[in-house]
Amino acid sequence: MNSPKVKTQKTLSALIALALAVITLFSASTAQSSEPKDKEVKLIEADIIAEIDQMLLEDEEEITLLDQIDMEEEAEYEVKVFDVNNELIGEGSTEGNGSLRLLVNKAEFVSKFAGTQYYRIVR
Repeated sequence: MNSPKVKTQKTLSALIALALAVITLFSASTAQSSEPKDKEVKLIEADIIAEIDQMLLEDEEEITLLDQIDMEEEAEYEVKVFDVNNELIGEGSTEGNGSLRLLVNKAEFVSKFAGTQYYRIVR
């Protein structure tokens, strides 16, 4: 009952099964060998991120509230002043412009957007 065709088919099936087992073992060993490298890379990335976080924290501690206020005062702002009817009555930089500085001193601060401060004279 065992014909040569059946024997050949069984032998071929066994060879295919053996080949698949070898391929599976080979790919599993390759996956295991690359795993520690991934962990090493992740540890190195974590160390770098921790160093950057530490540098940022040190920078934040060095800048005090008074330093922040000084930086805001030194920054150049474009100023626009409006009257009670929302008509523009003055604009530009207050540095070196005494009349615009007087208008800003009389006005109330409304908002600041994109480097421009907006003021409105209420009375």
